Parts: sequence; C-alpha cells; structure tokens
Amino acid sequence: MSGGGPAAAKEGSSGYNDGELIAVFTILITLLLHSLSVKLEKVLKRYKHLSEMLHHLYRELMVLGLISFGLFILETRTSHGASVWSQKSQFELMHIMIFTIAISYTLITGLLMWLSVRISKLWDSYEKQDHADYMAVKMQFEQVRQSFESLNPVFRVLHIPLRMKYFKLVEQISFHDLRLHFLHSNHLQPSFSFARYLRKCKSHVMLQFGDIHTSCWMAMLVILLVDMIQRNSIVPLFTYAQGLSKPFYQTACVVIAAILCLVPWGVLLKARHILAEILCHSEMIDFDPIAARYYIDHWKEDEEEGPERSLSYTYENNGADKPARRPVAHFTAESAVRRVARTFQVDHWGQTSLLPGHDDVVRESSESSEAHPADAPTRLARVQSLHNVEFSQMNLFWFNSHVFMLRMMQVSLFLMVCLISLAIYFSADLLPVNWPPLAMLPIVATPLTVLLLCFSSTVPIYTIIIHVGQLVDLDIVIEARRKGIKKATDDDLSSVVITPTQLRRASTLMLMSRRDRIRMQLSIVMFGGRMQVAICWLILVHVTIMTLIYFPDLAPQAYLPYLTPIIPTLFVIEIIVKLYAAGPKFFKRTVMVAFDITIVMSAFFLSILQLFVTGISPIYTTIVLLRIYQLVRISRIGRIMRHQQEDVIQASIGESQIEMQMQRTKEKIMEAIAAEQRRSRVSVVESEFALRRARSLSQPVQMRSLRLDFEGGTHIQMPVSAISHSDQLSPRS
Repeated sequence: MSGGGPAAAKEGSSGYNDGELIAVFTILITLLLHSLSVKLEKVLKRYKHLSEMLHHLYRELMVLGLISFGLFILETRTSHGASVWSQKSQFELMHIMIFTIAISYTLITGLLMWLSVRISKLWDSYEKQDHADYMAVKMQFEQVRQSFESLNPVFRVLHIPLRMKYFKLVEQISFHDLRLHFLHSNHLQPSFSFARYLRKCKSHVMLQFGDIHTSCWMAMLVILLVDMIQRNSIVPLFTYAQGLSKPFYQTACVVIAAILCLVPWGVLLKARHILAEILCHSEMIDFDPIAARYYIDHWKEDEEEGPERSLSYTYENNGADKPARRPVAHFTAESAVRRVARTFQVDHWGQTSLLPGHDDVVRESSESSEAHPADAPTRLARVQSLHNVEFSQMNLFWFNSHVFMLRMMQVSLFLMVCLISLAIYFSADLLPVNWPPLAMLPIVATPLTVLLLCFSSTVPIYTIIIHVGQLVDLDIVIEARRKGIKKATDDDLSSVVITPTQLRRASTLMLMSRRDRIRMQLSIVMFGGRMQVAICWLILVHVTIMTLIYFPDLAPQAYLPYLTPIIPTLFVIEIIVKLYAAGPKFFKRTVMVAFDITIVMSAFFLSILQLFVTGISPIYTTIVLLRIYQLVRISRIGRIMRHQQEDVIQASIGESQIEMQMQRTKEKIMEAIAAEQRRSRVSVVESEFALRRARSLSQPVQMRSLRLDFEGGTHIQMPVSAISHSDQLSPRS
C-alpha cells in the first residue's frame, strides 16, 4: 500500500513517500469519523426517526461510492486503460485503494451474513429433534468415535471427512446436553427455546465480528509510521527500488495468507478445548440428560407438588436387610449444585466453602459402588475437588478473557480484507510478467476457504461458551422468554378490536358474490402503491429502450424494434385489468385518466405498425415521452398506500380474522333463527334502530362484546342487508 499504483511505485530510496503520508492522514480521518459516528449513534438511539435518517445517509453514501468505483472500473477498461494508472495522482490512487477495501469488506460481510443464517438454521434443526433422534445421534457418535480412535494419529489428522463428521456429532450432542442443563439450572420451562436464546447471543457476536476494531487501524498506522521513520534513518532496513518491490509484496501476501490459515485454526482448537472443559465439569458429569428428559416430560406433574423444588434423590430399597441401590436423579426446577449448596454452600458453578462441622464429609472417601443417602452430596463435592473446586469459567480463556479470542477473529477478518484488496490492487506487482490476473485466485481462495470453514465451527462454539454456565446473560434470557410467548390465536376474540364501521363492511364482504370479491381484490392490487411503482419503472425502461435507438454504438439495433412492443403490451393488459376491476365509471372521474388510456392504446398500435411501416418512429417516440407525466404520480404513491390501508384494506379485514368470525356468526344466526319458535323474523324497524345505534358508537368495540347471546337474548339484531337473505330460511310459526 506504500506504492504509487499497481505497477511499480514512483518512489526513491529515501525521503518521505507521498502515498504513505496520504495513508497516515486517511487512517487518522477514518479513526476520527469512526469515533464520531459511534458517539452520534449513541445519542440518536433515543430518537428512532433520527437514527433511521442516519442509516439512510449511510446507505446513500454507500450507493454513491459504489457508483464512483464502477465508473472508475469502466474507465480502466477503455482502450487507453494501460495509461490510466500513470496519469493518476497519489490522492486518486489512495481513493481507489479505499474503494477496493470497501468492496472487499462488503464481500466478507455478505459471507458472514450467510454464515449467520446457516448457523441459526442448524440450531433450529437441532432443537426440533426428539429424544429418539438424540439417542440415535449418540449411537452414531459412539461408532464414529471408535473408528476415529482406532486410526493412527497421523491418519486422524489426514482423514478430514471423518474428523468433520466426528466434530459435527459432538456439536449436536453438546447442544442437547447444554440445552437440558441450561433449562434446568436457570429454572426455565421446557417450552423455552434454547435456539432462540443462542440466536440472540449470536447476533451480538456477529455484530462484533463484522466491525473493524480500532486496534486494527491503529496497528496499520504504527506500521506506516515505523516504515516512514526507518526509510529516513541513516541505514534504512528496506529500500523501495524497482527490483525489490515484487519480492516485498509477494512476501507480504504469503505471510498474510499463512496467518489467515493458522490463526482461525488455533482459535477453533481453543474454543473446542473450552467446550470440552465445560462439558467435563462436575456439574455436567453429574447431570444426566436421560433424567432431564424425565424432568421435562413430567414438568406439569412436578409443578403440582408445591412451590418448593429441588433435585430429589430416590432410592429403591428391597427391604431393610438389603443395601440401597444407586440414586436415581429426578430433575425438577432446581439444579443439583443449588441443592447441594444448602449443605456445602456451593455457588452456581462449583465455588465451594464448607459449613462448620462438615469437614469430614469432604475428606470422606467413597470407593465402594454402593450408595446411601449421605453419599449424594459427598460424591458431588469429591468430583468437584478432582476438577478444580475453585472453578472459574473465565480462566479457561486466553488471558482470562474471552475478548482476546474475539479480537483474534476480528484481526483475521481485517487481514482477509487486506489480502483481497492487495490481490485486486497490486496484482501487477505480485505476479510475474505475462501472468493472467486469475493466477491470484488460489492465493486468495485458499485462506478464505480456511477462514470460513473455521469460523463456521468457531462461531457456534464461541457463542455457547460465553453464554452458558457462569456467563449466562440474564437480559438475553428475559428477552428470549418474552419473544417466546405465543401470540393470541384466531379463537382468542378478546385480542381483536374492530369498529362498528369495519364490522358492517365485513358483513358486506361476506354477502358479496364470488365475482365481486375477485374484482375487489384486483382493485386493491392494481390501484395500490406497489403497482404504481412498477408502472413507473416500466415507463423508465421503455424510455431507455427508445433512447438507445438514437445511439447505434451502445446497443444492437437489429433487436430493438422487436423489443419495443413488449412494454406497451403490458400497459394494455394493465388498462384491461383496471377496466374489469373498477368498471368503466372509474375512468370518467378525471381527464388525465382518459388521456392515459389514449396514449397507451396509441403507443401499442404504433409499436406494432413500426415493424411494417417506416417513418413513424418520431411520432411513436413523442407518444411514449408523453407518458412520462406518470412519473409525477410517484409523489402520490405514499398517499395512495395510506388510503388503501385506511379505507379498502380495513373494509376487507375479514380476509384474515374477521372472515372466520363472521362465518361462525352467520352459522349461529341461522341456527338461532331455526330454533326460535316465538318470533319468526326480525322487523325492519328493529334492524334499522340497531344500525343507527351502531353508527353512533365512535369508540372501538371489543370483539367479545359483539358476540350474540343466544341463551339470554330475546331477539337478534342483524344488518338490513342480511335480512333479505335470512327471511327465506326463517321458519314461520
């Protein structure tokens, strides 16, 4: 990046490099803007609309930057592209380098998003497995483990498919075991979604992964400053003559590629080691997933026993003369460690301090296989002493902090972005003469593949090991628990709030014929905002095609006359569908609608005639350009969509919830009319009085209050439009 361009840099053996000076100031400005944007986002987080406006600004800047970069690529692809680099200044070259880094960062972010979705789907599939699937996975794991252990240590490393299958099964089994332990130790119901909790934790992790940390830019700044200082020293360590530029760039790429292959692999091995230590801890050793399955299956039965819950050890005694058998753990709403804490003061994960008078319990050795009631806490305390009584989950990480692993992964992503940028920008300096640019593909693809494969296994393991055990995030647990509350179904009528006007419209909708319902649905679609946007895009495409006719060098002229009738045909179909949906009266409302129909039909016939008759292209172009006036309708799209939501869509609310309720109400009305013997029909006066009273109600009415009381009511109030349909079905007394 210290060079002046993809070719040889215009640098001397001493003196400050203009490119490095620009790079230093660019990094300083980047750090300043990054810190300011973080502060600004924190301030604007309290104002949702201002935060959305800021994100819109980011989006527009990104789009403009991509357009600028695309225009530069088009410029370099011209016939004079070879001389473009020599004509660029250092500022322009640095500007291009920044855009190259932005493109590489966008590519890496897209891959991370795909990886995140894949991990979420994998967790969801694990959680949907039942107990039979879990036991089948354990049996398969035992077979794979035996095959894996029977191999030579060298073949274990080389047998990549078997290793991948082995660790995939380990991931499934550990997910189920940790899920059952997580539900039990945190007093959560079996319906709690452990996958949802992990997804929320993963969202925080992935947000940190995708962020280029300030330390990465600071490290690059230090490297540039050291390079500038050493080149101006008495005996510079490196010179930048033409002969040393290629070895320097090639060595840098090889070193970065090696780091990208080794660092993610080391982080993955460390994450697997931490997961194994957590699974081998005393609490997990004493935790029986099979007994936990019993606890989940009998959750409701255990709830009925009382508010006090603990892990009860039951023993089967076949008589006073026979010794007690091994305990059977029945899991309820409290973990084993919490129960033993009442005697041994054991914290959540093994922080043990003995109560006075219980020293003999821990020193007691239990070598016999027979168990008695007093051995249950003894066994747990003994296993904890064998597995480090003063256990701290944070001590398992490097430097007693999980942040270092996160920084290592962030640095790997940053180096991957730099490698892709170097491969794109300095391909001429990295490759020998007359080598194609695609020769850089293996240098980039190999570390990128290793990085993605390692991260696909590291991210789920890292998410689990920093959010279970002692590191459970209670805020995320509460949030996931709130999200897990099921929404009210259609049968819960108390959650549906409608107005009397909407009820009358829904009643009208139920009494409409099938043909009218189809026309109404077509009206909602054809006159909606999305259709208006689609029409505007078609107009723009049509005008673009017509414009290309006057530029023979930009488009093949042989096919354009046959493409031009396609869009006018779509416009004619639009007019026909609107005529069927809204009827001919709709087009008599304004003059512009009639003008629009005239232009559409004229453009359609002229587009057909131009295939056979020459000399009408100017007339056809004029008619097409007149349709551009529809672009002004873009300003009306928002108002049209609001109108559709407030008027038409609310009138047809019966399509989702009200339709089912109205169908049930209609059936109950018919049943009540058939069962009523005293009065055969409802008078029109009473019905009109009921409608007037409904219109006078301005406040929303709960759906529950609109139910018909068929047991205590003396008569039924119905809309007038429904009486004519029910008169014929009502029996006369």
